[in-house]
Amino acid sequence: MRTKLGLSSYRSKSNRLSDSGFTLTDLLVAASLTTAVVAAGGVGMASMIDASTVANAKTERRVELNRSLDFISNEVRQANSLVQNAEGAANPANFSAPGITGTATKVLMLNLPDSAAPVVYYVAQPSSGNWSGPRVVYRWGPKFDANGNYQNLGNPSTWESIPLIDKIQASRPSDSSDSSAGSCNNSTWTKSGTFGFYTCVNSDKTIAEVYQNGRINKVLGGNETYGASINVATRNTSVDAINYNPSSGGATVAALPTSTSTPTSTPTSTPTSTPTSTPTPVTPITVTTGEIKVPTTSVMTVKVLGGAITCGAGGPAIPTSAKLLFTGGTTSTETMSTVAGTTVTKNVSPNTALTITGTSGPYCVSISANSKTSNGVQVYTMLNGSTVPNFKPFDNQKSIQTILTSASTNPLTGLPILNAQTGKVTLAKNQALFLYELGTKTKTSSAFDMQDLVILATVTPS
Repeated sequence: MRTKLGLSSYRSKSNRLSDSGFTLTDLLVAASLTTAVVAAGGVGMASMIDASTVANAKTERRVELNRSLDFISNEVRQANSLVQNAEGAANPANFSAPGITGTATKVLMLNLPDSAAPVVYYVAQPSSGNWSGPRVVYRWGPKFDANGNYQNLGNPSTWESIPLIDKIQASRPSDSSDSSAGSCNNSTWTKSGTFGFYTCVNSDKTIAEVYQNGRINKVLGGNETYGASINVATRNTSVDAINYNPSSGGATVAALPTSTSTPTSTPTSTPTSTPTSTPTPVTPITVTTGEIKVPTTSVMTVKVLGGAITCGAGGPAIPTSAKLLFTGGTTSTETMSTVAGTTVTKNVSPNTALTITGTSGPYCVSISANSKTSNGVQVYTMLNGSTVPNFKPFDNQKSIQTILTSASTNPLTGLPILNAQTGKVTLAKNQALFLYELGTKTKTSSAFDMQDLVILATVTPS
């Protein structure tokens, strides 16, 4: 028996199946539409990621820049003065900038109390490591202990350079819309640094505008700049005037009333006169860069607290002397012995300035150092609350701490000049302390101990 295959029926079904499928054109169109939809979704997703990344990066940059500026501003507030043109100033003797590529650009230099060299903030390109470019802000200065106090202020050879913040712009981006970025608000101030990190310092060397511009990396190409700035001033070196009454041993801030008559010598139950006006404060004296200035008629008292300097270890004592240089309202020169306890008193006119020059020799060594021109180098000026530098005295001589401790109690405060617990000096607001190094100019020498001559100056408005 033969079986028929039914080809006509098979062909009919095959034709129906072919007619119901997708053509190549259909598939290409569908693929194109799918690609377009996926691409649009991808672009949208990338845009969302970019927006989120930039927002997070801005927040992170803002926190980092503000933290960096807070650190810098806190240190500026501790300083006595700033270097007006840090970029053009000479490098401190022990300044070093490790871990960078190319040249370091000095941006900010500040003089701390009792410091032997200025602290330097600079910007440079990092050579390697975990710090990202294009530029990094570095600080060269004394280290800090666990409590945040400075270490070795008088020994810059132990200071170090540390990175403070990275991802700082090297230059202004070509698409920057802020034409003012990179310039000072006050055209008379002196600018130092680059677009990413620069400062503007006033002529008095007391106020700085600090600017930082950081880079933000974006997902969809290009970068964005985020900037922050702060205005900060050095600590106030103005010192309140003091009216000191030796008989009572007390000190009060001078706010002297003006009376129409002179009080009687013996107090009575009924006042002999009534002041005609409210008390008028006396303009305070100032102590700036080792120079004392008084705006009113005053009595200047200079007292030698001590000192020690010998010609070599175990050698004879080298003679020293001090010269008081009065300029301005009263102009004169007074020479005084440097035997401990020696005191010179001088009545001066308003607007008088005082600097003190210490001199050693003439034999073995002969060095002169003025409290103003040698301030921070051969002479350290200390005000109330200044930390006494911890120098090891040469040949087991008296240390600065020993000299200050052995000095009599400060009559203006009723307290020892040196606070043994804090290591800081306790002075009245009208006093300044001067430490002299007259044995050597080499700070790395064992003879550099800043205790060759210790002088206390007191100003009493009269």
